[in-house]
Parts: sequence; C-alpha cells; structure tokens
Amino acid sequence: MHKLILLLALTAFASCSTAQKQTTNATQPTALKSQRPTFQKPRLGAWNPIETNKDCARFTSAGGTDTIRVTNYERWWINGADVGDTYFHSPKGSDNSADYYLAMTADGFTLQVPKNQRNILIISAPEARKTRHEIIVTMQSGNAFKKIEITQNVPVE
Repeated sequence: MHKLILLLALTAFASCSTAQKQTTNATQPTALKSQRPTFQKPRLGAWNPIETNKDCARFTSAGGTDTIRVTNYERWWINGADVGDTYFHSPKGSDNSADYYLAMTADGFTLQVPKNQRNILIISAPEARKTRHEIIVTMQSGNAFKKIEITQNVPVE
C-alpha cells in the first residue's frame, strides 16, 4: 500500500512539474517575441523623396547665380533638363565615375554640382536676355528624383 501511495505521489509531482514547465515554455517565447523590435524590410526601390532648401530658382533679365541644396542625401547629380518639349540628358563627363553628371548647359543656363560639395546645385543665368526662358532640371540621388524649375523673366516695357 505504501508503494502505491508513493507511486501516486511521484506521478502527481512529475505531472505538476511537467505541466509547469510546459506553461513556462509556452509563455516564454511569447514574452521574448513581444520584446523584439519589429523590422519591416523596405520595398525594392523605395527611396525617400529628395528634399531641398527650395524648389525653384528665379532670375531677372540681369542674370545671376543661385544655389539649391539637397537636405536629406549626401550627394546628388544632374539627370537632365526639360527645355520645352525636349529632354536633354546630362553628359557623362570624364571616364572617372566621380565626374559623371555633374555639369551641363541647357537653354543658356549653366548647371553644376561641385566635386567638393556634392550636395548643392549651382545655377547660373546669362545676362541681357530679351525673352522668357524656363527649364526644369531633374536631379537624382540613387533612385530618388527631384524636379527643379528654373526661370528667367524679362522686365515689362
């Protein structure tokens, strides 16, 4: 009889310990899982839009120079420019890839991204123009793009 009671007691103890272990193991991964930070893999090609200190450059017939700065990327380059109904791609420059797409002229406007300051665009407009000129420059950083409108107005006579 003692053997039977001892056997029942051991069985009860073993089943309680197993049940407790199963409960602990079942709740532990859930607790750990909720503490892990969630990471969402970005979609392929999902780049943040280019942000700049201004979206356009305006000049009078006297010409001049203006600078536009990208604020959320370290560097950018000139993809090309729309002049009327025609799109002109930026020339590649030298064989050194660091020089590619850093300068071009479109409809009299000179566009340049300096090699030592790759986060700005310098725009120069010529003097003494008699008609209105407008181009739209497309800047690029990775797979992000930004269109910048550049106009030169003439005084009303």
